[in-house]
Amino acid sequence: EKIARIYITEQWWERLLELLQSDPTLHRLELYGDYLTAHYADEVVALYEHCIIDYLRENTGRNFYKNACRYLRRMKKMGAGKRVDEIIVQLKKEHPARYALFEELDKV
Repeated sequence: EKIARIYITEQWWERLLELLQSDPTLHRLELYGDYLTAHYADEVVALYEHCIIDYLRENTGRNFYKNACRYLRRMKKMGAGKRVDEIIVQLKKEHPARYALFEELDKV
């Protein structure tokens, strides 16, 4: 995480993006994604998408679903509303028996 702070201080956005791409997590995206949005919005959205889908494949339960939806709303604020809608459709197809997930996704 010290390396990320150096990249931010020096405004080395491309290096910061490469660092996030090497090991993307929702937590790291939350910490550093805002710095990259102005220059690499599409790449950040793609990272969020990848992380959210993996997160929901590995975790079940309403609290996990709420957390994932929080990140989907963040993506919408970044201007990726259409992509978020597509992800929601995909998630509903992948997890048809997760009714609590459906309820949370409908709130996005």
